[in-house]
Amino acid sequence: MITHFLTEETVAAFLEELLERLREMDNPPDTFFAVTGSGVELLGRLGKLIEKKPECVLRSAKLASFGKTHDNELHLRGLVDAEVTGRRCLLLDSAIHTGGLMNRCRQKLVELKASEICSYSLVVKRGSRHIPTFWGVMIDDLDRAYFCLERIPNNRLSSGNRKNQSHVTISVLDKAHIKYPPVSAGVNSMDRLTWSDRLFAIEASSRERAVRTYVLEKADKVIGFLSTHHDKGSFSVDEVVLDESYRGQGLGGVLIRFAVTIARHHNSRRIGLYAIAEKVELYEKLGFHLVPGAKPIQLDDETYHPMSKRLLHEPLDGMEPDA
Repeated sequence: MITHFLTEETVAAFLEELLERLREMDNPPDTFFAVTGSGVELLGRLGKLIEKKPECVLRSAKLASFGKTHDNELHLRGLVDAEVTGRRCLLLDSAIHTGGLMNRCRQKLVELKASEICSYSLVVKRGSRHIPTFWGVMIDDLDRAYFCLERIPNNRLSSGNRKNQSHVTISVLDKAHIKYPPVSAGVNSMDRLTWSDRLFAIEASSRERAVRTYVLEKADKVIGFLSTHHDKGSFSVDEVVLDESYRGQGLGGVLIRFAVTIARHHNSRRIGLYAIAEKVELYEKLGFHLVPGAKPIQLDDETYHPMSKRLLHEPLDGMEPDA
């Protein structure tokens, strides 16, 4: 187990970076919700930074928090339920361990008909079932506390394009997602699989060959998903699917960039995938290359080409947004 430390200066740097990201959004959040007591502390620091910037568009944002009743039900502090309807919301916490509480707060905002929901945590454990839209640092599940970085890492759900920010979150597929309609890829070999099929693959996988499906959520909709597996140091993307109505917004790039983040945290030097023939050029723009000498495979009527991307010391900010 490793204990990491995060200084006051670094916390301020991460919050300044968060403000910059929020200001760049086309429709930045207008209501901030703290999750847990440490989230309230973080929200207070963020509020002080905003107050120092007279020109900041976030100065008019309302501040609120989530509390718990004696029977463990969530309730709002600082706003009444009816005031959430139609608002663009940011959930804020200092650390996410399992992601359970953040997911509950997100679902509460969905029930109250928030129009947009994004989230931030200063520290995220790699095994969390909720990946926020923005984060400060991601640490291993057995690590603890905070650590100091000289450089802001790959720490947000974006395509790498600074102008492309979205109110989206990522969750590990679980039984609660089975109720959602499938996201169609328009590809027979993918569309025949159901959420239940993918959930079974997760539950049947082993520590040595872990399979995961991550769903991309926007408010109360599942708009895409990413399926991956890692096996003895290798990391591969099996599926990248985005709802047709959300294509062209850089959200496919969000999923690929997140896959790269996870691959790096598994200490993989490369990330591999099989690209359908008409998408080869697109993946080349994202830094992938055809594997020399490797033969394509045929599934149904689709031809897939093996591709790979080197990860070590490779910058991500130049990635193309459209996927």
